[in-house]
Amino acid sequence: MCGIIGCVKSEGNSVPEVLEGLKALEYRGYDSAGIAFITNKSELKVIKDRGSVSSLVSKVNLLKVKAKVAIGHTRWATHGIPSRENAHPFIDCKGLVAIVHNGTITNYLKLREELESRGHRFKSSTDSEVIAHLIEEGLSDGLSLLEALARSILSLRGSYAIAAISPSEPLKLVCARRESPLVIGIGNSSTYCASDVVALLRFVEKVMVLGEGELAELTPNGVKAYKLLKGNLKAIALKPFKPPWEVKETSKGSFPHYTLKEIYEQPLALLRALKGWGRRVGEVVNLINSARRIFLIGCGTSFHAALATSYIFQRYSDKLAVPAIASEFVKLYGKNINEEDVLIAISQSGETADTLKAVKVAKISGSKVISLVNVPGSSLERISDITMYLNAGPEIGVAATKSYTSQLLILSKLALLTGYLGGGLSKGEFKELERELGEAPRACREVLNLTSWKVRKLSERLVTKTSVLFLGRAWHWATAEEGALKLKELSYLHAEAYPAGEMKHGPIALVSTGFPVVVISGSSRCEDELLNNLLEVKARGGWVISVSNDEELNELSDYPVGIPYYSELITLITHVVPLQLLAYYTSVVRGLNPDRPRNLAKSVTVE
Repeated sequence: MCGIIGCVKSEGNSVPEVLEGLKALEYRGYDSAGIAFITNKSELKVIKDRGSVSSLVSKVNLLKVKAKVAIGHTRWATHGIPSRENAHPFIDCKGLVAIVHNGTITNYLKLREELESRGHRFKSSTDSEVIAHLIEEGLSDGLSLLEALARSILSLRGSYAIAAISPSEPLKLVCARRESPLVIGIGNSSTYCASDVVALLRFVEKVMVLGEGELAELTPNGVKAYKLLKGNLKAIALKPFKPPWEVKETSKGSFPHYTLKEIYEQPLALLRALKGWGRRVGEVVNLINSARRIFLIGCGTSFHAALATSYIFQRYSDKLAVPAIASEFVKLYGKNINEEDVLIAISQSGETADTLKAVKVAKISGSKVISLVNVPGSSLERISDITMYLNAGPEIGVAATKSYTSQLLILSKLALLTGYLGGGLSKGEFKELERELGEAPRACREVLNLTSWKVRKLSERLVTKTSVLFLGRAWHWATAEEGALKLKELSYLHAEAYPAGEMKHGPIALVSTGFPVVVISGSSRCEDELLNNLLEVKARGGWVISVSNDEELNELSDYPVGIPYYSELITLITHVVPLQLLAYYTSVVRGLNPDRPRNLAKSVTVE
């Protein structure tokens, strides 16, 4: 979940560009940061410390630093507390090499013991430092930097994206990846590698994705890529493509935070989803309709999209779609999945480790995999049978917002088409429901404009609370789960979500005078049941906040956030928007940075 970047240039200074790229990667981790570079005198220098990339920049005197090759790292801690000693880059005992690493080395303790027995001295408590010492041994044995990296990764178990530089080859950068993302960019007399294309948009014209188990040697003139087969390096070709986004899309513009910008970008993101969703959709629906079972898998917000749209599949297609948390999928279903099943794997980044693991198990079992991703060229896309794109644009804020509503829209359209082509919906019913979904961008824009002021006032009252309960029925159970998750992520308030019918089976014990309960209603089939739940809360002194288009329910609430009446089908989208705003404004009122919630990173690439 850390972010790495490297640059090698024929002329000029790589350090400012690496630092700028690190700022773009900071959503991947921000507890420490560092940079290593080789001076024009072939000296290896490392500057690193606990804290943000901005604090690192203040420590680097850009007027004095001149380096044609540099690597950088921004950290999300896995092994070892955030500290200067545990910050990357790491160097070896002799100063022969510096490395940065994203991933988790699972056999590092054994490797460390072996290296220490051979005289190596360690300065950190991380798993990553073993890589520098392994490369050191290769260089000491007369191997080139690339050969030393290749030999080193043969000893590694776990996941990695590694970039390494050495003063022995001062105009070269080598990198490798397994189960952690790494892209390569080609600029003007310069070559780059990074965890995410977002870090490279300002510098490159073409990008390439380094594949699973592949290595690359970067020079100012270009890149040579290799596959490690039985210990030998075999040259391969990488396919270049134009970056999927423009630099201006990664700017905050006039917004104070990326999170708020991305919440307000949702109408546009939904329009893009509607226009771009149909690539290979015929093949997708044929796979689904010929399957015994459909599994919808994801983590966090993506799982909530799976949960919500499983109801849509069931209602409109008569197709059983089983939602599953990706990290639990193999434990629950691993022994029973086979070639008759289809997985729909949902991931904004396409790099989520738990989702990738579940997909690999399903593929071994013969299942077909359809992926829904936002980032082209991702690891999930590369191992899927068919990929559908969100087309939501870059999402920089750690908490998912526009990617979630785009997921809901595309999966809902897929469920309707599955129902129509599978015989569950008539042509007339399908056309009407499809028309209703087409109103989602307009409805989302209206809800943003109508509810923002009300939600902002609510956040000022909610900030004094310590816990919040979210309730919903049917697919708005998923909306409740997403609302609670957003509030936890951004404001650090404790929040729980339940299917409203489960409240009296335990959670109602939490309710006392003034206890906040958010009730979400957008389904006419559930209004009477949900109204009973609301009255049960009020009877115990609870403070009811409603997010609803039902007049009676809003009238009985203590704080109604009224939603205009829209088609039931798009309430999945319209009703989550105020909850996103609530989490954002509560975070701001509490003096927090909603773009960088503590302990979280955007792309969870470790298990």
